[in-house]
Parts: sequence; structure tokens; C-alpha cells
Amino acid sequence: AEASSGILSDDAGMVVFKEAKDYGEIETSGGEFEVLVVAGGGGSKDASSYQGIGGGGGGGIVYNAIFTVSSIDVLVIVGDGGNKESGANSTFHTIVAIGGGVGQMTSGESGGSGGGGGSQPPYTGGAGSQGKDGGTGQAPGTYNAGGGGGGKSVAGGDAGGTSAGNGGDGKAYFGTTYAGGGGGGIQEGTLGSGGTGGGGNGCHSKSPKVAAQNGTNFLGGGAGGSAVVSTGSEPGKKGGSGIVIVRWGGYDFDYDPTE
Repeated sequence: AEASSGILSDDAGMVVFKEAKDYGEIETSGGEFEVLVVAGGGGSKDASSYQGIGGGGGGGIVYNAIFTVSSIDVLVIVGDGGNKESGANSTFHTIVAIGGGVGQMTSGESGGSGGGGGSQPPYTGGAGSQGKDGGTGQAPGTYNAGGGGGGKSVAGGDAGGTSAGNGGDGKAYFGTTYAGGGGGGIQEGTLGSGGTGGGGNGCHSKSPKVAAQNGTNFLGGGAGGSAVVSTGSEPGKKGGSGIVIVRWGGYDFDYDPTE
């Protein structure tokens, strides 16, 4: 059953903390648990004139097949996706997953997975501490473009030629893929596609315009990067919120974390 507290549970021994918030200390019986902790995905910064922004990095992931809890009360926090900033951390007891790095106009921020670099020097993607690095942006005239945000399993793609970088793919746990990186934005050319695991697509700014996408909530996906083809500005996007899943006794149940 799913309570208003944002906790999805069953009687077989699996609990999913879905809502992005601080749950405080949760009472447990102690013992051995299987634990997945996914942080919030990185957002993407606003784009200004003639610029392409890198995609946000996927949220960091920590998975333990056997995690021993000796204390009765354990702290649980589910991090939200970053709104034009890096994502927030998620916590289960002593396990901390690091929020994804924000994609920027210059260099991407480091995080659980790194944010993509943009079309201003130094262009470089951020480093991933629990996932992969973000891709590099470029600035060759009309194809100013951002690199893709890093995912759990695959680094963000570099912008090159007439294309922005694609977001890196995430990784599957319990039958669902988490922490894909966001695609880079581009003025004119091919936008960056979001990585599997909730990464948002980047923006294509020239008419017909395609807006960047937010990362997917509950998957820790990185946001797609924005872009501006001429004067003005284009707002950045938000990363997807994370999730905490705790299982014991080898039990499982069917659910869709995005619902």
C-alpha cells in the first residue's frame, strides 16, 4: 500500500521511500537488508544568447546486496532533483548517495554523476564520484552545444560537429533503470538525447524549437540542457528526484516507481 507519507510497502518485506523529503529516523528490527539508494539528478542552468548548456548528471547510486543494521532507528532521506542546480543527496543510515552535478554554460559540476560542460571555456564535464563523468561542450559558431550529463553506467557524450552530447545511460536494479544523464542543448543541429534511466532530452533552439526536458522523478535522471539561438534567454530544467528501496528476506513485488 502507498501511504500519504510517500512510503510504498508490502507485507513480503520490501519498502520503497518515494517522496523527496527527510523521513527522519525510521524504526527497524535491525539485521541484514538489501538496499538501493538513489540521489536526485542534476538540473541544468539557464542559457543566454548564442549558448548551449550541458545536461545534468544522473543521481549517484549506492547499492548493497547485504547491508547490516545494528541500530533500531535509521535515518532515511530521499533527495530531490536539482532545480537549475546539482541534485540533493539521498541517505539510508550510513549510506549516502551524492546528487548529480548540474549542467552548465562553462564546465559541468562534479557529483554522483558529472554534469555536462557547455559552450563557454573550459567546456569540460564534471567528474562522477558514484557514476560516470559528464561530456565536453563545444562552441563552433552556429553549433554551440553542451555535452551530455554522465549516467551511472556510461559517461556523457561529447558535443561534436553538428550535435550536442547524449546523456549517459543509467543502471538497472529491481527491474528498473535509474540515474541516466541529461542530453546537451544546442543552438542548431541535433540535440542530445537523455540517457536511459530518466535522463531528459536537451533543447534544440532554432525553429522549430524543441524545449529541454526535466529529468524523471523517482529515477534520479539528469535534466536536459537548454540553448539559445540568438538573443534572449532560455530557462534551465530540473533533475528527477531519487528513491530509497529497502528489501529483506529475498522478497520482491511488482511496481512502477514512476507512478
